[in-house]
Amino acid sequence: MSTTLGVTRPEQASYMLRAAASNAGRAYKQQLIDLLDIARGQTALDVGCGPGTDLPALAERVGEHGTVIGIDRDPAMLAQARERATGLHGVEVCEGDAHALPIHPGSVDRAKIDRVLMHVEEPDAALAQLHRARRPRRSRRA
Repeated sequence: MSTTLGVTRPEQASYMLRAAASNAGRAYKQQLIDLLDIARGQTALDVGCGPGTDLPALAERVGEHGTVIGIDRDPAMLAQARERATGLHGVEVCEGDAHALPIHPGSVDRAKIDRVLMHVEEPDAALAQLHRARRPRRSRRA
């Protein structure tokens, strides 16, 4: 718990973990991961990964030949995400800002930014960074 302006509020990471563990939170997270349509061997990017709640599910989707990159700017969140990623194959947790992602252009197949845009100064610039990081989709036509 922390106190801001005389109001006690839950510690941010604990709150996020409790919300993700609720029935509604689990259903929401499952739907979000499903909509990403991640295939084995792909690279998935989680901008604003927080305490790393989605990293295990993303790692499962990309499989042993894929990569998951979690990015956050908060050292406390990064510490929890790194702990959660311990033992997960192909998961990297990096410090970074949504406005200047430490990712090479066109290097990821799927990217997500969940409950982060309200915390950034320029949401459109953060979304442009996700677009820059994503590989162009290949046509499904033969």
